Amino acid sequence: LKSGIPVNEIIYMLYEGEADKRRKEQLLTIYNSLEGGDTLTKSLIESGAFHVHLTDMISIGERTGNSDKVFLALSEFYNGKKDTKATLKSAFTYPIIIAVMLLIVLFVLLSQVLPIFNETFKNLGLSMSPFATSMMNLGVGITKYFLIILAVILAVFVIGFLIYANDKMRVKLSDFFENVFSGSSISKKFATYNFASSLQLVLSSGIDM
Repeated sequence: LKSGIPVNEIIYMLYEGEADKRRKEQLLTIYNSLEGGDTLTKSLIESGAFHVHLTDMISIGERTGNSDKVFLALSEFYNGKKDTKATLKSAFTYPIIIAVMLLIVLFVLLSQVLPIFNETFKNLGLSMSPFATSMMNLGVGITKYFLIILAVILAVFVIGFLIYANDKMRVKLSDFFENVFSGSSISKKFATYNFASSLQLVLSSGIDM
């Protein structure tokens, strides 16, 4: 924008350089809308690929003539959010990996090791404790229905991937979880962070409060 290149030309350059088919279609929608005389805000809304927070800020920038400052502030804002998400992702990744490994070890213990101990005890005329027997039966049951359980887990992963790949569905799911956990202390802290970040974004854009 600072170089004086029209927005529609910038969008078209992004369109030509985009390899992802879905993103390419969204950029083409924005470009065609701009070519039709619509504002950038309306074009972005019609593409359905952007959060209302971003389009509202761009709309303010267009109305006040501070679009370049708004885009610079938005860039810093979303880079900050990206770093925060990356930090949270790495913080949760290792505990999840450890939990999965523990579940695998527990599954092997219940379905393979305990039955061997049970046979050994039987040969000696002994029996395992009721708790150990219950755990062994659980492991045998999991083994028996392993394919069904695996199919359910894979189905959940596939559905999650499809939701993540769809921008609108991902935003709706994010809003849903925000509403569900809106009363939690963590959610309140994130809400405070988002409010402060948004206010800082408005002020850094040169907009008079």
